[in-house]
Amino acid sequence: MDTIIINNQIHLMKMDSIKVDADYSIIANGLDSLRIQNKSNFNDLRQTILISNQKDNLLTFVSNDALFTTLSTLLVFSLGIMSTIIIKEIGKYKHKKKIREFVKYHLDNIITTFAPNLKFAYSDIADKTTIDSGIRLTPPKIFSNDFQRILHIDSKELFDSVKMKTELSNIISQVDIIDTLISDVQSYHKHALNESGKYREKLVVLSKQYEDALAKFVEYERQNTEDYETNIHYITINNSILKYYKEISGKRELQKFRNEILRPNQKYLVLSNLFRTHKFGKELAENGRNLSFLLVDLDNLINEFKEQYIEFSELIDNATNSMISNIDKINWGTNKGISIHLKQIK
Repeated sequence: MDTIIINNQIHLMKMDSIKVDADYSIIANGLDSLRIQNKSNFNDLRQTILISNQKDNLLTFVSNDALFTTLSTLLVFSLGIMSTIIIKEIGKYKHKKKIREFVKYHLDNIITTFAPNLKFAYSDIADKTTIDSGIRLTPPKIFSNDFQRILHIDSKELFDSVKMKTELSNIISQVDIIDTLISDVQSYHKHALNESGKYREKLVVLSKQYEDALAKFVEYERQNTEDYETNIHYITINNSILKYYKEISGKRELQKFRNEILRPNQKYLVLSNLFRTHKFGKELAENGRNLSFLLVDLDNLINEFKEQYIEFSELIDNATNSMISNIDKINWGTNKGISIHLKQIK
């Protein structure tokens, strides 16, 4: 279990799933060079002392033994300082590497799982929404904390951990775009559902008025037309009523109602001039016209809703592709096999 500090909070990250393959060859070589150099310095100093023992003191008022002790202490102290600096640098390197691994892990989750699922969900709702089905109560919800994990990392630490600043900035921007888009989709869906609800409430009222007008027309023909059962006007409108109650009433069949009941009746009323000459023809035609206009408005709303969700899906796809492109340009210090996998899922 390793610890990473993000926004002054300590997070524990299991590294079982993310293998750290740090390359400390440069640091190790530096330490070896320092050790060899100090060994050489001590040998030179020892040789100097041995020679100087046969002569006078190297420095006035300072014995050669004291001089050797002082120089040895200074060398050890210097080595200690340099070791401390190196240890700190190693700590910084490991901390930066953990940040990169942390971000890369969550980016991979977004790109390989969350974004594709969300793109499909938005595309699917666009395909399956019709005037018959109506707008579903809630938008697609695919839960993930990967966005917040990345966006809440201290930006200074994050950008200090990666050399390719421009590419990293583009990646974070795309993450923010998707995160914001999810919120925007929620708001848009709620608005569209509310508008659809208003149309559907009017639809209930106008449909009832249209049904009543149909009944009035047929009843008038039955009472005032001799041999009404063979009268074309009676047969046409009455058949539409029978078809309506047999195949459409109580079902989600608005499209069928419009195509097989409403439009044929309106056409018949106009061509036969019944919308002018029949006592209840005008009322039936007016109710049919009002109902037709409402269905057109509802249909336009549904089509706009579908197009908007197609756009949402495309935005997810574009943001994902942009992230993949920029991720491949950054040396994350992790397994690079993910790049091949990301290209395959596209």
